[in-house]
Amino acid sequence: MVQWRYNIVSDNGPVDSTLSDFVREWNEKYISPRLIIANGGEMMQEFETKYGKDIPTWSGDFTPYWEDGAYSTAKEEGDVRVLSARLSNLIDAAKDPR
Repeated sequence: MVQWRYNIVSDNGPVDSTLSDFVREWNEKYISPRLIIANGGEMMQEFETKYGKDIPTWSGDFTPYWEDGAYSTAKEEGDVRVLSARLSNLIDAAKDPR
């Protein structure tokens, strides 16, 4: 399960009116991975249903991420950017397979 936050141009950008057609066509053409359009709540509910019993739970204070900034997770931030670019390129290639 991969969550790919999709938007056009920037955070809170407009909806891509071609996204539904693309997802339908992708799922008709490919067996895997299966694409599903969902909001964050739906995705986390599915994640909890599938993996919730296997994930340990902790309690206590957890300070907000912005107090330390993205520098504390610079490697992970870079990994996400690379993977997001690869996923975008894969989808672009599937749309126009020239």
